[in-house]
Amino acid sequence: MTRRRTASLAAALGAMLGVAGIGIQPGGATITGTSGPVQQIAPPPSVAYNKLESQTTAFAFNEASGVVLANPVQVDATAPGKYSSPKALHTSNIASGTVVDSHMVHTDPPKRSQITVNGSVTFDGSILGVIVTPDRLESTDSILGAPGTTYDGDTGSRGLELAASHDYFTISADLHTVSFRFQTPTAVDEMRVITAHQYNLSTTITDAPDPVTAGNDVQYTVTVTNNDALPTAGVQVTDTLPVPTFVSATGPAPGDCPTGPGSGPVTCSLGTLASGQSATVQIVVTTPSSVPVSGFITDQATATPGTNNVASQDTAIVAAAPGVGAGFVPPGGSITTGGSNPSTVTLPDTGTGAPIVVTQGPGTFCPGGCTGPTTTISPFAGYSDPQNPIHLSLEYDFPNDPQHPNQSLIDAANSYNATIYKFDGVNTVAVPACTNPGAGVAVPHPCVDDHQIVQPTFGNFVVTFEILYISGDPTFGKR
Repeated sequence: MTRRRTASLAAALGAMLGVAGIGIQPGGATITGTSGPVQQIAPPPSVAYNKLESQTTAFAFNEASGVVLANPVQVDATAPGKYSSPKALHTSNIASGTVVDSHMVHTDPPKRSQITVNGSVTFDGSILGVIVTPDRLESTDSILGAPGTTYDGDTGSRGLELAASHDYFTISADLHTVSFRFQTPTAVDEMRVITAHQYNLSTTITDAPDPVTAGNDVQYTVTVTNNDALPTAGVQVTDTLPVPTFVSATGPAPGDCPTGPGSGPVTCSLGTLASGQSATVQIVVTTPSSVPVSGFITDQATATPGTNNVASQDTAIVAAAPGVGAGFVPPGGSITTGGSNPSTVTLPDTGTGAPIVVTQGPGTFCPGGCTGPTTTISPFAGYSDPQNPIHLSLEYDFPNDPQHPNQSLIDAANSYNATIYKFDGVNTVAVPACTNPGAGVAVPHPCVDDHQIVQPTFGNFVVTFEILYISGDPTFGKR
């Protein structure tokens, strides 16, 4: 190809087309592979004539990312197929408002030499158009070229001389690969490929609690972050769920997620996320009633638009055991340790619920040592109103002993008259009676709202203490 100067024609064409873009961003890494003597590089300082030369290699690089076309852009080809003559080209427009990425393939042999390259470039975004004519290459340099790269914009030597024995290119059926033959004598051959912009959304998942007692609920917190340089509209996140049924799904605003209970997967609409903005969805599911063979369940979620990461979170499932209870508790719900001497935590019918772990064990913090098991509740936020306190029921069982007929009654009576103590990890204090027992108000905080002794069957006695408290009191025992 001989070099010729066409500055005025190219400039006039650019002005006539009104080619302009909004928000040119640094090139994204959207070339996913090459074949043949094609080297992927970072955008170079210049691809002007004699500035990026090789007698063996074609260069491919990402140019602009996330360009919002202010006006339609004319391209030479859009459909799958082989283009080996000027007649095969068909002028098409990429509509204004389309968000695109662009990529360049370039050959330039050293002086008095030539290069023939048979290769291909694959992209993660769908191909919207290919430009191989000099005038259209120049008219799109200013909006689709890589920032900081100088182009050979004032010459007519850049495009392809389409002929079956010379230059040609093929767009793959899946619109993700361009294969080509460039035969470049002394001048420059270039091809600009325009693809649908690949949005950069990342998804993370956390679970609470973990591990979870089999049959209890677990809450997954799914966070989507827009890492793209542009706002991303129509963001959705889809959670495949580790079990068929979900209890509830809550997004940033009412109506973002389907209401539960229901069956998965769950898709939540997050609207438009600004650059750097995150949105969070919380999904509650009921774990299997028995421990899976693997010992865990796996939750997965991914965001659209674009091809983005699939986040994954394993949750350990443990068998129900006396003295332990772990799960997510919704407003008004409860969780219990089970077994003998069970402890039960019940949340008020307010707030958003909480992941709760209740464990029982011996305690030495009571004066003289605690009698019976002590109960530790994992700290959790969200409950600080004494008018709507957390309820903790401590149950102490005294079964009949035929060898000592009155001992269960004596032990139960002593337990009924015991003092409840609270331990915060440092200090031990006696828990007083509530100022207004039976009113359901934690004043002072914590306080004993009620305690009872009953004989459910002959010789068997049960003593219960009802304690009202707000977040922050982890361990209770009696003496």
